[in-house]
Amino acid sequence: MKSSNKLYLLTLSTIALILVSKSHITKQSSEEMKELEKQLNHINKPAIKSFQTEHGYILDCIDIQKQLAFDHPLLKNHSIQLKPTTIPKWIIHNNNSQNSSSLPYQQDDINCPIGTIIVKRVTIEDLIQAQRLKSLRQFSSNNKNMYLRDHFFATVWYEDNNHGAKGNINIWSPKVSQNQFSLASITVIGDLKGLQSISAGWIADDSDQTGCFNLQCPGFIHVSTKFAVGVLAQPVSIYGGQQYHLEVSIYQDHLTGHWWFVLRDEPIGYWPRSLFKADGLANGATSVNWGGENFCSVRQRSPTMGSGHFPQEGYKKAAYVNDIQVMIDTKSRQALIPTASSLKIDESYPSCYKVDKIIDVGEWSRAIFFGDDISCPIGTIIVKRVTIEDLIQAQRLKSLRKISSNNKNIYQFASISYEGNNHGAKGNINIRSPNVSHHQYSLASMDVTGDLGGLQSISAGWIVNPGINKSQSSVFTYWT
Repeated sequence: MKSSNKLYLLTLSTIALILVSKSHITKQSSEEMKELEKQLNHINKPAIKSFQTEHGYILDCIDIQKQLAFDHPLLKNHSIQLKPTTIPKWIIHNNNSQNSSSLPYQQDDINCPIGTIIVKRVTIEDLIQAQRLKSLRQFSSNNKNMYLRDHFFATVWYEDNNHGAKGNINIWSPKVSQNQFSLASITVIGDLKGLQSISAGWIADDSDQTGCFNLQCPGFIHVSTKFAVGVLAQPVSIYGGQQYHLEVSIYQDHLTGHWWFVLRDEPIGYWPRSLFKADGLANGATSVNWGGENFCSVRQRSPTMGSGHFPQEGYKKAAYVNDIQVMIDTKSRQALIPTASSLKIDESYPSCYKVDKIIDVGEWSRAIFFGDDISCPIGTIIVKRVTIEDLIQAQRLKSLRKISSNNKNIYQFASISYEGNNHGAKGNINIRSPNVSHHQYSLASMDVTGDLGGLQSISAGWIVNPGINKSQSSVFTYWT
């Protein structure tokens, strides 16, 4: 099965198309292809200057006044706001992290002329992807997230009126395969009845070309000449080594009401207030969440979230979002560091996907670690694949360990017994790795035994036998 470590910057909104995985692409009919080509010609505006990147995609410099956003009927007479009038105090007083590096956003050797913006050229594959996972990530008034059965998340929520938020999103390259994606993001949500939200962060899937689908349909107004949404987010963090993050801010301008997307101190663009409903995001948000999520098709092993390690492992090993802040007043630009009790943990499958809150100082005053370890989709179990060698050894061991009413000492043992009616037992069995030869085994176990006349017992513990797992201890169960 194909696997990839492609990682992209993304922004999402419920008023636009949702990011999808290329692996969902099926063969299109000639009529469908013609329609896609028609859409493509409409989306990709004439380029004044173009750049072929080393990663295979094309960046175009296009007239800022002719970008796709202005095809939206509500934006026909919209006047572009080149920069926000509200600058959050967290940007003004920004201090670079001493522990990890915020990604640079200037594209090497790429400069667009004055009056243009830089965008990633959309491909047919991008459009097909957008069609396939359009409905995967929707917010519901009945539940925070209307997730599908194989859609998992580990997030924290701040549920109170606000006008935006920020966070440093640790960048990793999780392992994903076909029909999967994994992402980390910040999401601001309007009144849940309004079904409107905005997200920004990074995403990994098995495709070669994935981008920001806000720019594939009218709405998001891009203003940056330095950075194109949808490009690869590189470099990525190294387990136990150098850490990298995206410094993401999403907030509402106090004069215009537009929602701005800012990376570090670079305004990338905004969603105009006119796109939102009064019970959506027009007058602010009602909640924010930070964390990770992923999706896989039924019967697949679920993909890695974050670094692929549980949050208990901590910095440099588990994925994080730190420097968590919320804007509660746009006019004063007042930022709030949420109280620990106001951040609610939300885990779709706690045994596999977890999130831990961190309360410390500085950029870690409010932070989370999130992630997973080896996991299986709901409705499946994880088992060790049996080999021919396993079967041969099972036959050899089958006759060695039987409890008989005539002779309990078929093998050498040292044990204690409780002889009385019971319905089970427990014990902490110390694990060792004794030296044994090929036709020997050594074990430590706990056995529950029925009436000896019935010759029935159940055992569990560890065993060492060169034919089973070389000379290492293995967990085993045995019953007669």
